Amino acid sequence: MGRIRLDKCCCGLAAARIFAVIAIIWAVLFIGLAFFHKHLYRWEPYFFGASGIFQLVAAVLVLVACTKKRDDLMVLQLIIQILVVVALVIFTCMMLYGQFNSHSRLQTSVRKLVTNVHVGSEHVNEDSREAEETRQLKEAEQNKEIEKLTKLYSAAVEDMPLETVKCKNVIPERISNNIQMRVLITLSTLIVSASAGLLGFTQSAAVRGILMCHDKPAAHVSVKLYDDDSGPDLDDLMDQGESDADGRFSLSGSESEFTTIDPKVNIYHDCDDAFTPCQRRISIYLPSKYVTQGDTPDKVYDAGVIQLAGHFSGETRDCLHRV
Repeated sequence: MGRIRLDKCCCGLAAARIFAVIAIIWAVLFIGLAFFHKHLYRWEPYFFGASGIFQLVAAVLVLVACTKKRDDLMVLQLIIQILVVVALVIFTCMMLYGQFNSHSRLQTSVRKLVTNVHVGSEHVNEDSREAEETRQLKEAEQNKEIEKLTKLYSAAVEDMPLETVKCKNVIPERISNNIQMRVLITLSTLIVSASAGLLGFTQSAAVRGILMCHDKPAAHVSVKLYDDDSGPDLDDLMDQGESDADGRFSLSGSESEFTTIDPKVNIYHDCDDAFTPCQRRISIYLPSKYVTQGDTPDKVYDAGVIQLAGHFSGETRDCLHRV
């Protein structure tokens, strides 16, 4: 069952992986060039605009692919990913708004300047036709002057070296602020991508065994294959199923990680449990030599006959079967 779910969302995962990598590479490229190219600020709207689009697409695809990939996704993990994506969208929208409204803000400032120059220069009677025509001519002349001054100002700023006293306190500060924003957005993408397993190397594992409760097969016992993650990241579900009438089970799955995955099998059962609430949970870890690079495992770990009636070291109780 787990393998079928992974196959259904493989296209979404592949697309999310591609956009996440493109967004990160694009952001790192700009951050690196900003320290060496003194005229990079000319291309800021284009760099940030394209990168922002990549970021938004990657964020949406990551969230969709992640929720489709894991039916067993922890509620806390899903909430964290949603919050990161929301923060990513807010950062990107703020950046895009600031970049693509800079030209309009410049025109507004120049318009106010030209208007103030012309205020009081000539008083006309606005009630007459001549006054209206004069006002329209004045407004047309002002618009031409505004456009001309805007172009001249923009050209002067672009050609002004960063070493100039007037420019060195403006452009580097603007680039520095944008770099800080890019770092925040890049880190957000890295966090959500890593939590969704989109970055890293695909690895797989498989396990089989027989479950017994005293001298009888333990049928219909829930078993799940996880990649055991330490730290804040929660365990990744690779596959799940139930034992058959003879107590046999077989699981296989894959996961993307930078380091070698740590596969384990969780068994949830009620053998010798009477009416105690929830189920007993035992975990069996697979040796690292049974981990295969790629989607299909080359070797299957045989756990043998597992007697559930006994007590296992590290055994716990579990009601939700989430980890």
